[in-house]
Amino acid sequence: MHLSRILGTGAALLLATTLTGCGGSPGDASADEFCAVWAADSGNTVDAAHDRAKALDDVGTPDDIDDAARSGFEVFVDQLGDVDEAQLRELDQVAADAAGLAEVYGIDEDDAADVLAFFAYANGACADAG
Repeated sequence: MHLSRILGTGAALLLATTLTGCGGSPGDASADEFCAVWAADSGNTVDAAHDRAKALDDVGTPDDIDDAARSGFEVFVDQLGDVDEAQLRELDQVAADAAGLAEVYGIDEDDAADVLAFFAYANGACADAG
């Protein structure tokens, strides 16, 4: 077998694995679908937070979201899906800034800044949609 054919087959397999293994939340939700989930009152319990994370993960984001906000969405959904009671109490008291979110979630400030970018996107998009 020629080297170019081996490399081509390997590249095709890698691409197929990458495309099918990506998973993740959809990136093509309508603004109405996204905002309905974002605006839903889910309560302030750990179970409610986990349910909200699942709902957000299922709906995904609209396709007009920028890269930082999309990254923040993914971090937020992951963190919300794993939040515990102590973190929920801390989140009620923490300043809404990157340092505060980073401390509560145990993430770096760049990821926390992306979460804030997601919050700004979601609140802006849903204010425009509603």
